[in-house]
Amino acid sequence: MPDAAAEWAGAALPDLFPDGLLLIPKSGGVTCLQGWLPIGKARMEAVARQRLASLGATRVSAALQRPRPPKALHGRFPVLRLGRFVILPASLAKAPRLSPKERPIRLIQGQAFGTGLHESTRLMLGQLERIVAPGAAVLDVGAGSGILGFGALHLGASQATCVELESAACAELRENRALNSVQPRRMPVICGRYPLARLRGKRYPLVLGNLVTPLLLALMPALARQVAPGGSLLCSGIHTKPEAAAVTAAAKARGLKPAGHASLNDWHVLRFVRV
Repeated sequence: MPDAAAEWAGAALPDLFPDGLLLIPKSGGVTCLQGWLPIGKARMEAVARQRLASLGATRVSAALQRPRPPKALHGRFPVLRLGRFVILPASLAKAPRLSPKERPIRLIQGQAFGTGLHESTRLMLGQLERIVAPGAAVLDVGAGSGILGFGALHLGASQATCVELESAACAELRENRALNSVQPRRMPVICGRYPLARLRGKRYPLVLGNLVTPLLLALMPALARQVAPGGSLLCSGIHTKPEAAAVTAAAKARGLKPAGHASLNDWHVLRFVRV
């Protein structure tokens, strides 16, 4: 489908593809979408085709994909040293020697986003090293693997509340939590569509949103409401300067002040504060 239409797929299709949605940019201004219907939900194929057509999809195909055994999903990313964080695949038999300042984050390589390979995750981790205050509570919306929450806890956060829509990612996040010996009370995992009634009225010193730009724009009112006075909202998943300008405008319209910007390979992270 056209690139412009594909940008909205993350907001328009997750109810049809709860087990994952992958956007693959192609040449000629088009994007290929890959989505996974859960087993037993094949009857939703007709609905999915109709929804995709309304977004401008020019060709839609479907095929049965047999699940791969868990071992095939593990260990597909290397050991990564990102600032003081060392990202380790769960299947790694022997961890490398760490310096006193380095903090390990062990992760399953499954469907959940966030292994440290993507620029947006690297940008977010880099900013966390600068702004996490000891004892602060953190809200991570679209937490994926939980990598940002683990990073915040390593930096002294008292709690990292993780919100994730996809049930498969929530399961992986909980397993990652156990792998990293984090108590559930320090990292609550909430599986559901944000904003959530159970979080209404809660304010956090730090709110994280590593999401695609259309979702950041759609969720900005809710994200901004969760930022405590003097607190920060950190946004990434922003791929162009026009997208960064749009997110900035949306945050300012909700009473947040721009407080920082960094980029890596055309990806951007933006920080906003509530003064």
